[in-house]
Amino acid sequence: MTPGHGVVAQGRTAQGAPTAQAATPGVVPTYLKVARIGVSFTAYTSPNGKTRTGVPGSTVTLANLSGVVLRGLAMTSHNQGTGGTVAMGTVELVG
Repeated sequence: MTPGHGVVAQGRTAQGAPTAQAATPGVVPTYLKVARIGVSFTAYTSPNGKTRTGVPGSTVTLANLSGVVLRGLAMTSHNQGTGGTVAMGTVELVG
């Protein structure tokens, strides 16, 4: 999420598979949510933490998902050899 690019959700359907991304306009700061239903994951944004809108095209289905699923937060600069910084707050992991 950046002021210039909005919110970009990125994922892959299998280990080592190419990544796919979906983007939507957004303002900074914004609330982000990733929801899981079965073997599908969808990204959502919210300006206030209450009303959420799905990021179009962000649903990723992992048909062969089994075992333990680990969760975490990450960032990337998308510029090879260039680092970046991110500020994350009010992180909540449910379930």
